[in-house]
Amino acid sequence: MSVTESVTKTRRSFDCAQDDSFAVILTSMKLPLLLTCLTVLAFATPSFAQQRDLLDGFRRGINLSHWYAQTMVGHYDESHLSTYFTEADAQKVADMGFDHVRLTLNQTVLFDADNPGTLNAGRLELMRPRVRWFLDRDVNVIIDLHPDDHYKEALLQAEHADAFVKDWRALAEAFADMPVEHLAFEIMNEPKPQWEVGPWSELQGRALAAIREVAPDHTVVVNAGDWTGVDSLPKMTPYDDPNVLYTFHFYGPFFYTHQSASWAPKPVEGMADVPWLMDPDTPDEVIRGMVSSDEGFEWLRGAVTRGDFTIERMRGDFDDLAAWAEQHDVPVYLGEFGVYTKAGKREHRLAWLEFVRTEAESRGWGWAMWDYAGGFRVVEGEDRTPDEELLEALGL
Repeated sequence: MSVTESVTKTRRSFDCAQDDSFAVILTSMKLPLLLTCLTVLAFATPSFAQQRDLLDGFRRGINLSHWYAQTMVGHYDESHLSTYFTEADAQKVADMGFDHVRLTLNQTVLFDADNPGTLNAGRLELMRPRVRWFLDRDVNVIIDLHPDDHYKEALLQAEHADAFVKDWRALAEAFADMPVEHLAFEIMNEPKPQWEVGPWSELQGRALAAIREVAPDHTVVVNAGDWTGVDSLPKMTPYDDPNVLYTFHFYGPFFYTHQSASWAPKPVEGMADVPWLMDPDTPDEVIRGMVSSDEGFEWLRGAVTRGDFTIERMRGDFDDLAAWAEQHDVPVYLGEFGVYTKAGKREHRLAWLEFVRTEAESRGWGWAMWDYAGGFRVVEGEDRTPDEELLEALGL
């Protein structure tokens, strides 16, 4: 039995047990007691946000990169926005079985640096129907502010932080009329090292409060600062808001998932044929054959020796996060995970994706793979043909 089948069987058994237990309770109750219990439940009804499962419709997603953010052509003119991703692509996303997209948004597309709180009306008018492409196909949307690095660094200055809060209020208001169950807001992607948990939680909380002024019931996705790694959330104190998803990203081990990537540190860019799993006692000569520099060898050997390339290490990280989520009774969302396609064996990539996906699902977390048509893609070729084997690894 595969991991996926095992998880599904366990869930079905649990669901049936719950249903049967509830039926026994109802049939054994005296009518007056039953009516009393139902009355108590009626008056104890939680808020709208608490009643719904925040992850409903945000279980299996795909990131839309290089469209409204991470441009590869140097601009976000309509010549790019109208052609890089089309309504036909939205249909493919739906047909592949994804229930949501994480739409990355660069700050320059809608924000006006000279007039905080004022959006680019022309671009907003064109973006709104593109969001509707997904909603009309029963695919939910997370609008993820995915800014440039210099923008994140500037937020350390009070005036830019104030502008950030105003801009988020305007952005939330611009989409507040879209269904609360189907559209969510993510305050900012990977704040990076200059934003540690404490200072970032404060600024993010201000943005959350601004969003709540105009969109009180929409789900908001938050993180714990830094690179949004698997170990970041346990350092965070959750907000007093029942309608928040807590996100993290997972690319471990980094030397495997990002080998040969041109934007990675030079020693990682020079790595190739690094497997997903390696025993901590892997011989030095084997590791040296995967790197092009002495520095790369030291980096990779250190990671292997620490046990980074073991399932036990990965599961341990997930378990620590699951314990934090259970302690605070908050939902967790894996907003990014994936393997760069340029190097490494395909069978390892598929196995890694299936492992991470099933580990997330077994803990009740939603997820979104990185990405649709970029370097970690789920489609291939100019016609963007879905990768069927990869979809199978994702359980789709």
